Amino acid sequence: MTQLDNVVPGCLVVVVRDDQEGRQTYEIAEIPNSRAQRLSPGSSLAETLMWRRVAEPLEFIGPTGDSVSVRISRIIS
Repeated sequence: MTQLDNVVPGCLVVVVRDDQEGRQTYEIAEIPNSRAQRLSPGSSLAETLMWRRVAEPLEFIGPTGDSVSVRISRIIS
């Protein structure tokens, strides 16, 4: 696996959320696989993460309508 500079479709994105403990690994993809939790490319979190860099502070509107702060910890191909 290779570390990437920006989030691109199909990569693994390790995210830290301010409202939760620990890290969550996602894959922005149409088809699920066993590498990580799948994020639909059209979801608000996936749209927020696309083309962003590690450590960049980001915000998105969660499913409950609240603003959620996240930070990309790692991007892996």
